[in-house]
Amino acid sequence: MERTIDHSALEQYSNAFSEQVLNKAYAHQEKISGQAILSISPVKQVNFFIIKALSDQWQREIDSLKSPYFDYSDEEVQIALEEFMNVLSQHILVAESQLNPFAKAAVQDTLLLILSPATYYQQTLDRIDHQQLYLEDVKEWIKYVKIHRGPLEKLLDRIAATDGVGASKSEADQWLQEAARELTLEDPAEYLSLFSQVATVAEDDLVESTPSSSDSAVEANTSSPEEQEPLTDLSPEEESPALKTLNDELSPSQRATLADIHRQQKIENIKTYIGVNQRFMFIRELFDNNTDEYNRALDELEQKNTYIEAFNHLRNEYAQPHRWKMDSEEVVEFLEIVAKRF
Repeated sequence: MERTIDHSALEQYSNAFSEQVLNKAYAHQEKISGQAILSISPVKQVNFFIIKALSDQWQREIDSLKSPYFDYSDEEVQIALEEFMNVLSQHILVAESQLNPFAKAAVQDTLLLILSPATYYQQTLDRIDHQQLYLEDVKEWIKYVKIHRGPLEKLLDRIAATDGVGASKSEADQWLQEAARELTLEDPAEYLSLFSQVATVAEDDLVESTPSSSDSAVEANTSSPEEQEPLTDLSPEEESPALKTLNDELSPSQRATLADIHRQQKIENIKTYIGVNQRFMFIRELFDNNTDEYNRALDELEQKNTYIEAFNHLRNEYAQPHRWKMDSEEVVEFLEIVAKRF
């Protein structure tokens, strides 16, 4: 069942969460890299949405380069532009003031996706600046969505069935809303616990409350104020739980449990951790079907002492020669596994 979002509370929380995350990220540097963004918060979906916002910005900048004096539809030009974008994706460097609006929007979008996916789909469609949606549009969108993907997967299938005609935004919205009504929402508690590692939040803080049965009984009582029992003052010890701070809702024992979970995610060996399907995907997509090079890369990573050292090695020895697109799903998934090793 879809939840009704308190958008004012959502905005306030997103601002607070983003401020804390960015303050930490920029504490000792003026600009951060794309790889730092992929781990800027404990909520992976937030990090993905920030990268998506940057990718969208790159595309707008590329579009603004187009001129009536040059043929940008030429195949050679298209290949050159794609290579240019791949190189750029390996050299992201963003100042805090530039990243701030992207971070706030990413937090809001993630919380909407968790609590009310139908609202997220609708708002995201509204931001698309063209009226017709094509298969590549949805492929690019779904690449960054890791939660409640079902409706987008159904949209992808329906647009694929149009044989290149695509769908209008209104049609896409209708299909997404239909799929969202059939969607079984995931329990938000696990995701909100990750948010709470930065700024404590509970579901009730972000959704509009509905009248309880006791509230309805009070509203139905037509007796005059004189006939009702007077309210007694509450002592400080008896104050309403609603007056507690958000920080009170997460006990130290819960914080310790989350930290324990994080520590347990560390892996002993990258090669043995990667599943068979992942292995084939990485070899095919990242190492040009060269199994020996893939195995050599993993052996080399095991000799590194820190994640930064491992990442720099990958970027210089493999990402640049193979022209990895650093925000692609395959690269992000591979780097997430590497990060678990350190």
